[in-house]
Amino acid sequence: MTKREHEKDTIIPRSARLQRRVQAAASVDLADPEALLPVDIIIDQDSREIRKVYDLSPNMDPATLPMEAFEGDRSRYECTDILREVVIGSEAQTITQTETVDSAKKDMETVLELLPQEKETTTEDGFTGTHLVLDSIKTEPAGYGSSTRPVTATRSYPNLASADANHLPKTITEGGWTLKFQDIQWQTDNTCNADDYEIGDRFAAICTYGGSKSVSYVTGYTTTANYTGEVYRTGVTVIRYTVILTGTSIASVDPEPVAKEEQPQAGAGWPWWR
Repeated sequence: MTKREHEKDTIIPRSARLQRRVQAAASVDLADPEALLPVDIIIDQDSREIRKVYDLSPNMDPATLPMEAFEGDRSRYECTDILREVVIGSEAQTITQTETVDSAKKDMETVLELLPQEKETTTEDGFTGTHLVLDSIKTEPAGYGSSTRPVTATRSYPNLASADANHLPKTITEGGWTLKFQDIQWQTDNTCNADDYEIGDRFAAICTYGGSKSVSYVTGYTTTANYTGEVYRTGVTVIRYTVILTGTSIASVDPEPVAKEEQPQAGAGWPWWR
């Protein structure tokens, strides 16, 4: 009989069983002798028909399917037909994607205004997801800058005998910074005694010291957010072949009789004297 190949496109819903078959077909290795084992075998004893079902990836040659005739149960089974079915399914996987945003502040209110709670994505290999959920947030300084700021301080030195700045400190320490003498203001205190004669003047020095300090600051913040969810890819196909083997009876042949050798009768042809 002439082998015929029928083709039918079938779209089936996504299921765990289909996903396993899709993944298995995609990784078939022709060098593996077990790669072409059937996924199902259907036997109809009344019709003497055996159907072997194979799931192959689209790039596999169906000529590699086992179609050899064989004998069994007084029948000879030969390939009489091949059915071809295109099964279109989909794959699913869980992914995590990272989103990075910059902000001037690091408080959560500012950061959340820059990040959506859900996002859509399409991966390079064709997976699509519409409900990736915000999973984690981490905020760190994006960089640092520095600036110089002036620093000033004042010191009072009262009850001095003279207005002589040479006896005053030329530097002081303020907040860990060394400041230099910059300016001075003098104050006098003239008093008199009960006997109405003047007591010598006393002086107070108000000194100003100054300098500068270097201050570092954060220039901004970078927030890294992870989104996690399931993505799907459709159009992954499995080509399902059903090899139909039909059995025909093997005619029983009676064995040919074996010729018997004739045995001489006792005394016949034999000399009587023997």
